Order: sequence, then structure tokens, then C-alpha cells
Amino acid sequence: MDFPALYAEAEAEISKGARALRRWTPAQTRELILALNSTHPHFREALRLVGLSHIEREFAPAIEALLIVQTPEEQLVDALHACQRHVVQARLKEGLRLSAEFLERLQQLLRHGSPLVVEWVLRTIDEAGAQGVFFRPQLAQVRPSVFSLWRAQSRTILELVTMLERKWAPRAVQKPR
Repeated sequence: MDFPALYAEAEAEISKGARALRRWTPAQTRELILALNSTHPHFREALRLVGLSHIEREFAPAIEALLIVQTPEEQLVDALHACQRHVVQARLKEGLRLSAEFLERLQQLLRHGSPLVVEWVLRTIDEAGAQGVFFRPQLAQVRPSVFSLWRAQSRTILELVTMLERKWAPRAVQKPR
């Protein structure tokens, strides 16, 4: 597969306003999974192409392996984007719960030093639906301080934390008349 050409084609479609979702043959899927090794020369393009793919559970183990704190920020963001589709949405579509190992990896990444990574972890937690409540105790620690709100990234994190807290807040029970 010519990863750079495929990625350039997808970027061109996105710049025109298209979704650029791809379906892969089984052979192409295997080739993409092999390219998700960080030593592969076209790793970056392969990871981004996987993020632009229709839901494929076969990608999940390779993507989950990238979710470690030592992974570079840009790769983590791309891996989290791909996780939303190939791990979270795929498992929820099948009616399966997210694994405890995956939730623990997200919990570790929630304490990452990069606000961009924290933002994408929060977005992934939002995709997790009801299982996102697992992260409720950590949200107070992630909430940015008032002094850091001058940065757009901190404001985005604050909005995501507030949205998640509202989503998980207990609802008032209305009494029948």
C-alpha cells in the first residue's frame, strides 16, 4: 500500500469538506495493522488512515498498545482519535463493555502533562457513554485552574469536564401530581 498517497488523498477530501471514511480489504487491514508499529516508516500515515476508517475491531489491539504515557503527544492524539471508533464505538455497537485495562490506560493518560492529550482523553471518555462514570473522581483533578483559562486548550478542557459532570449528575425525581 502507498500510505503517503492514500493519506494525501484523504486529506484532500477532508479539505473539500468530505468525511473521507475508508473501507479496507482484509489484506489492506492486515497491512495497516503491521504499519501500526512505531518503527514502520509510514507509521504516522497508517495511524491517521486507521482513524479515518470504518469501524474495524481488528485494529483495536494495535491501537490500544499505543496508549502509554511515553508515546509522543501527536501519536497519542491520533491513537485516541482512532480509539474512539475502533475500540469504544466498536465495543458499544457489539453490546460489550470496555475492558478494565483500557479504562486504566485512559485513567493514566488523564494525568498526562499535555493539555491536548487530556482533551482527547476526555473526548474518548465522553464516547464511552455510561462507562465514563468510572472517571468521575478524576474530573476534579483535571479541571484547570482559573489562572490557566487564558489558554484556549484549558477552556476546552473545562467545557468537557463541565459537560461530563452535568451528564453524570443525579437527576431530580419529579413527584406525580
